[in-house]
Amino acid sequence: MRATLGKDRTHGGYLLTKAKGFQDAGYADRNSMFADNVDTNLFDFYEFAASAAGKVCVEAEGYEYVDLGTSPWPRAVFALNFPVSGLPASLTEGITAGRIPNKVRVGPTSRPRGLEAALEAARFAPGKISRGMRLEIARRGTAAPSAALEVRRLSSVEDFEAFARIVSRNLFEVREDELNEDSYAYAGLLGLLDGDRAFGFLCLEGGKPASTAYAFVDSSGIGGIYFVATEADGRGRGCASAAVSAALEELARMGVEECILHATEPGLPVYKRLGFSELCLLPIYSLPTGT
Repeated sequence: MRATLGKDRTHGGYLLTKAKGFQDAGYADRNSMFADNVDTNLFDFYEFAASAAGKVCVEAEGYEYVDLGTSPWPRAVFALNFPVSGLPASLTEGITAGRIPNKVRVGPTSRPRGLEAALEAARFAPGKISRGMRLEIARRGTAAPSAALEVRRLSSVEDFEAFARIVSRNLFEVREDELNEDSYAYAGLLGLLDGDRAFGFLCLEGGKPASTAYAFVDSSGIGGIYFVATEADGRGRGCASAAVSAALEELARMGVEECILHATEPGLPVYKRLGFSELCLLPIYSLPTGT
């Protein structure tokens, strides 16, 4: 659900590019527009996730965040649009008080430009940096087939729970004993089986769940790949490639033409083999504990 009415984030997206051209959409070049799509797909995904889990997506003074209750699943401040004069006091106060997630995502749509300097001046420290990547799905690569691997779309409680645990352990470093009802409420979107907008895949190696991938289609028709995670003993064996390839195949079947994702360093070789190209850096900033 939304705490306040949302705003159109699509910037026309890829659909406008085909109809009118990137210059009519206000961009200097195609890559600038495609980079913005990396952000807007994620923002739409956060809002979809909040609604699916019955949580609140809060629109505050120049930023938004998802209120996940006590969930250890990922939290983030996003859609940054701060005044040029500096950061809103409500952000640092809310993070310090524990009301707002201590994870501020900076990307190509963040305003003002050079926001990283303002965050660092307010004692925020940079953390993990991911890379925004894009793929024209018709030009996708394919994963090498393996008789030992089986990929299936989430369709049972058992598959969903295996998916959630792999993502928890390997992507978000959540311990088994930290999983709670809020964890599964937020992750409930993974089990929605919404064939029009969201669907997940589980790759099994020798019958054992090994890797995950999840696809989401935003309001402008652009696909996004999320929740790609692999168990430690399944890495380097083609499991992630197989799961992502299955998600891309489904997006292609649906007629989706463009796909974005946020890549961490270990996943770069996998995504490049599948045809994704880098567009932008996506740093995350946090206030040091005790600030």
